[in-house]
Amino acid sequence: MENYEGGDAIERAWRDGLKPDPLLTVSEWADRYRVLSQRASSEPGRWRTERTPYLKEIMDCLSPSSATTPRAAAFADLALAPRR
Repeated sequence: MENYEGGDAIERAWRDGLKPDPLLTVSEWADRYRVLSQRASSEPGRWRTERTPYLKEIMDCLSPSSATTPRAAAFADLALAPRR
């Protein structure tokens, strides 16, 4: 890729894109990236799990690293199943 101008930058960006995302729990991800809008929240701005500590365990159970198996989808399937 070094044969033309900008080839090094393209190769560097491509390699950076191959790096795996950091392993975060759902609550860590929310604290880092989630932002509440003014329209949808009485407290707009960055999400802080410390404001809703009762959600932390639930959020973290949905993390890829959690040993817990989410069961919500199974209950949703039952609710949508046709009745006989």
